[in-house]
Amino acid sequence: MRKLAHRRGEDYIIDGRGFARLAAIALVAFASSAGAQGLEDLLEDAIDEQVESEIEVQIEAEIEAEIASAVQSAIERQVDSTVAESVELGLEVQVDEAIGVGIDADLGIDGLSDALRDLIGSLTAESQGAARFAEGIDPGNRAVEADVWVVLVPVQYADRIETWGFELLERRDLEALDRVLLRVEAPEDRDIVQAALDLALDAPGTVVDYNHVYEPTMDDIVAGEPAGQPARRAPRDGSIEAPFSIGIVDSIVDPSHPALERVDIEQRDFVPFGNERTAGHGTAVASIIVDAVGTSTEPARLDKLRAASVFFRDDDGKVRATTAGLIAAVDWLAGTPDLGVINMSLAGPPNELLEVALGDLARRGIAMVAAVGNSGPTAAPLYPAAYDGVVGVTAVDSSHRIYRHANRGRQVMFSALGVQVKVASPSGGFSTQSGTSLAAPWVAALIAESMAAEARSFADALEGLRATAVDLGERDYDEIFGYGLARRTP
Repeated sequence: MRKLAHRRGEDYIIDGRGFARLAAIALVAFASSAGAQGLEDLLEDAIDEQVESEIEVQIEAEIEAEIASAVQSAIERQVDSTVAESVELGLEVQVDEAIGVGIDADLGIDGLSDALRDLIGSLTAESQGAARFAEGIDPGNRAVEADVWVVLVPVQYADRIETWGFELLERRDLEALDRVLLRVEAPEDRDIVQAALDLALDAPGTVVDYNHVYEPTMDDIVAGEPAGQPARRAPRDGSIEAPFSIGIVDSIVDPSHPALERVDIEQRDFVPFGNERTAGHGTAVASIIVDAVGTSTEPARLDKLRAASVFFRDDDGKVRATTAGLIAAVDWLAGTPDLGVINMSLAGPPNELLEVALGDLARRGIAMVAAVGNSGPTAAPLYPAAYDGVVGVTAVDSSHRIYRHANRGRQVMFSALGVQVKVASPSGGFSTQSGTSLAAPWVAALIAESMAAEARSFADALEGLRATAVDLGERDYDEIFGYGLARRTP
């Protein structure tokens, strides 16, 4: 807005619009005054009053501008400081879109071995030509599959599904969970809360939620190291008589890697999208498990490793999994014979369907282990580690110091080595990586071994692990280290 007057030296300069407004003031004054002197006085008073008002506005504007400039400078200095600190700590790796995918993030699908490319192609054949994943957000600002709901229905009500009026995208009959899993288009005319209530009334036990997104919990990638043996070995006296298997909900695993060649690996894909699959994270996790149950001179007594592939790369290059994929994966693993433990080195938001599915498995005595996540010490709990019945594992370094990015809270049950660990990477190499992803499979292997060696239940194996854990924090239990460093039970 233009000023009526501004100051030049000792005089006030009035522009055309200001003069017109003052003239109007003068005419009103003339009509109500006794004479010319009154008009002159009123005119002078009006000019002084207007000028003083404009000067105050100008001074206020200048002060506001100076404050804004100072605040902006302070913000810029803080941002520069934070960026510098982040670079110093190596957090730029965490910002990289390749978080958690291992060395194949650099190689890409074309850089993998021919055998691994063929394996990826065979596992994903069913979803070739399928729609690609599209990201949206739920009301809590959490990543989901856009415009999609997931529905978990008790099998006895499966015949009612067609009456609910959904546009069906995918249906899976879950044998172990005795339920039906649906991916449906989110109706524009129905609220998810009301829909969940309506379906639960029509088919008790039915739950509805968004198809939330989960991510691997491994970062600090240092790739390109020469091939060799993993750095960590845990000798074991004797061997396990009873065979056992371990399941992982992860990415595709490279079965041709030298670190995995003595293990029977069975794989199945549970990604419904046409997106590229990854192999780095699963290969790293598998190498931790094989290393944990073996010694440098003795073959692992692991009978079978079952890998349920749930990770894919979205259009931005980020590695993701969804609720529907996780549920289908754990159902397959839970239905396989001689399964000791299911390991989930991934984390994300709470989801009602996932809670119901994992709760069913926990009540059946199936051991489930999950990484607590790498969102930092003040972050909210992440799932599935924070669900009842799931063993949450955090990461420590070789000096038993907590991993700086590890989540904390009541979900932390045990600690294990997960910082600067040498792990297998696709196509035969090794890389040094960090994250709670690498701590969880170590604990999963110890639990599975304990269950097989002594014919223990999951509850008994867990109690044995508590009794032998090395206390690292507050006495008995704390929310940083849990019960302490997990180690092999006698």
